[in-house]
Amino acid sequence: MKDKNKSKEQLINEIKKWEAKHKRTEELLRKSEEHYNSLLETIPYGIQEIDTSGIISFANKAYDKIFGFEKGEAIGTSILDKLAHDSERKKLADYLKTLVKDQPPLTPYFEKNITKEGKIIDVQVDWNYKRDKKGSVVGLISVITDITKRKQSEKVFRKTKDYLDNIIESSLDVVVVSDSRGYITRVNKAFFELTGYRGKEVIGKHITELTPYEERTYESTSGEMVEIKEFISDALEVIEKPLFVEGKTSNWETYYLCKDGKIAPVETNKAYLYNEEGDAIGSVGVNRDISERKRSERKIIEYQNELRSFASQLTLTEEKERQKFATYLHDQIGQKLFVLKLKMEMLKKSESLKEMVKSSEEIFKLIDQIIKETRNLTFEISPPILHQLGLEAAIEWLTEKMHKQHSIVVDFEDDKREKTVDEYMKILLFQAVRELLTNIIKHAQSQKAKVSIKRDKTHLRVCVEDDGAGFIPLDKYSSKDKNGGFGLFSIKERLDHLGGHLKITSQSGLGTQATLLAPLKGKKESLNGK
Repeated sequence: MKDKNKSKEQLINEIKKWEAKHKRTEELLRKSEEHYNSLLETIPYGIQEIDTSGIISFANKAYDKIFGFEKGEAIGTSILDKLAHDSERKKLADYLKTLVKDQPPLTPYFEKNITKEGKIIDVQVDWNYKRDKKGSVVGLISVITDITKRKQSEKVFRKTKDYLDNIIESSLDVVVVSDSRGYITRVNKAFFELTGYRGKEVIGKHITELTPYEERTYESTSGEMVEIKEFISDALEVIEKPLFVEGKTSNWETYYLCKDGKIAPVETNKAYLYNEEGDAIGSVGVNRDISERKRSERKIIEYQNELRSFASQLTLTEEKERQKFATYLHDQIGQKLFVLKLKMEMLKKSESLKEMVKSSEEIFKLIDQIIKETRNLTFEISPPILHQLGLEAAIEWLTEKMHKQHSIVVDFEDDKREKTVDEYMKILLFQAVRELLTNIIKHAQSQKAKVSIKRDKTHLRVCVEDDGAGFIPLDKYSSKDKNGGFGLFSIKERLDHLGGHLKITSQSGLGTQATLLAPLKGKKESLNGK
């Protein structure tokens, strides 16, 4: 053999080299083991080794800390004893047998464990097989992570998310959530109701697709025609160059383009979303449908215009009335007084009795005419019968006067019940009936009309109706009344001011019914909707 040819000294030197190499190998193994043990003891996750029946053969420092054990105290105990619920122990024992027998793929599992102090914790177990030299499974090596706080956070998060979801879905305002680039990620039920979209039709669309930058005219949901030119520019600036400052919000008025092509005016309030690093991740826009507000604003503007028009018309009407009375005084009473003066001078110069008698008769005739004209003028300005005999008698006199002057049949009906209203209300109701009858004569093309006066427990109801041409109700309260006088707008405004109400019912070709409602004296109940 080869070794037989070596000298004794050579063999001794080789043995020494082998011993030195062996020592170095042992030192490396020792250091490697120390490093491995150090790593196991400093790692923040629990490490355990178990045999196939679940008995613990190794547990690191982090494992002991998770379960409240002293060093080495967990060795020899069973992982089955650490389960929080007895019902889970058989399942885990069967699972261990399945792992040894079938060796399924590695998948983490979650369970509730109990610590030495009796505290229940949630843990995540990531594991791998421990094999012998032949490859047979002899146990398991597991990484144990205490996820109790994470579970609690997830529970709080789910609860908060469910709460916020409920708020968003039940909100009457439109809620739109978008990412940092302005693409829609979520909308609520109110959005669908406002725009007419359904399901996921808008998810993934850019917010500008609902508020397009186009120079067009749309019909809004509030019924107005809106010319949209550059209203989206502010919104685009906010989306493209947002001011990502904590707590920063923006608000503006804009329009949503509905599925049917109409637009809905909305007031948008946008809040920006940030992650823990302060990076912008999106935004939440709360959009309030202001269609009703826009309608109200438009009505207010129209109403203000009506009031201004009414004020101007009233001034012109008053001037026309002055001119009318001035002309009447000049042409009727003034002329007759002038003729009377001439007759008196002729009477003064008369030389015969016959001439005196003739002049006297003409003078008396002129005086009668002047008295009659003065009485007519008095009744035209303010009929004494209204103040002396009351509203019913005055309206009955008015219907007879209209019949005589205009050859229209005007029936009068009174329920004969006592009706006491304030003095100004009595004057207003009389003027209103006269205005309504004048409208019938001028515009209704009717040969018959009716005025009825009734009362209930708290209200006086005066109804003026005809069987004439009727008119479109849209213009029924306009102050731009071609008839002159006070007009329906004036009647309505003054009645409303005194707690009354005017209701018009009319159809083209089927006549008109105007109902004046007024509170009885001392009864100030609201008449809205009656």
